[in-house]
Formats: sequence, structure tokens, C-alpha cells
Amino acid sequence: MGRRSPATSRYNLGRAWAGSTRWVHLACLAGLIASATACTSVSKDLATVAVLYRDARYEAASAWLAQLSLEVASMDLRERARFHYLRGMTAYRLYQYPDAAHELALAASAVAVTGDALTDTQRGMLDQTLAEVALSTSYATGAANP
Repeated sequence: MGRRSPATSRYNLGRAWAGSTRWVHLACLAGLIASATACTSVSKDLATVAVLYRDARYEAASAWLAQLSLEVASMDLRERARFHYLRGMTAYRLYQYPDAAHELALAASAVAVTGDALTDTQRGMLDQTLAEVALSTSYATGAANP
């Protein structure tokens, strides 16, 4: 039996081919996983913030929202509406009325486009709180003098 050269053996050619495409496949897989987990983590983070808000843990919700604000650009419009709603309502509960007015206005704008990003109860609370905060901030700045 003749001995094959290492460069032409079937094993080495197969290994070289598999090695080069393996990296391409791994890179594609890593990209898919990263994009899937980014979407999942935003949804999970918003759900976590909603639970913290519901449980009246406003400082903890605010901390989560501050970190989540780094990902606003990657959120879809429904997620942005929920994000701004939760951030605005959290700011309202922490007596940060100018921040609440800003975030709730952004939420109202996103909800006007999507229509179904918030529940009917949340939309009612959004409208009521936005009106309340707008009135509070106008009094604080002296815009509404009797």
C-alpha cells in the first residue's frame, strides 16, 4: 500500500474545508443568537419592570429603566410605548414630574401610532396622569398664574 501525502489525503482536505466553513457557520449562529436574545431580553426586562412597578418598587424599576434606556433604539414601537409608559409612571410615583411629563408624552405619541401597545386601563391612566403632570409642571414653572 502506498502512503498518501498529508496534503492530499481525504482526511486533511475534509478537515481544511470543514474548518473554514465552520467559522462562517459559527459566526452566523452567534449573530442569530445575539439578535434573538436582544429581543427576548428587552421583552423580559420590560416584564420585570412592570412587576416592579406593580409591586410599588419604584426605585428598583427606575434603575432597570435607566439601564434599559440604552436599548431604546433597538426596540420596536410597541416596546418603546411600554418603556416610556413605565418610565413616565415610575417618574410620576417618584415625584419627578418634569421627567414624567416627558416620558408620558413620548408614550402617548407611540400609542397614537400603534394603537394597541397598552391596555385600555393603561391608556386611561396615561391620559389622566399626563394631564395631571402637565398641570403640576405648569404650576411649578409659574405658567398658570390665577
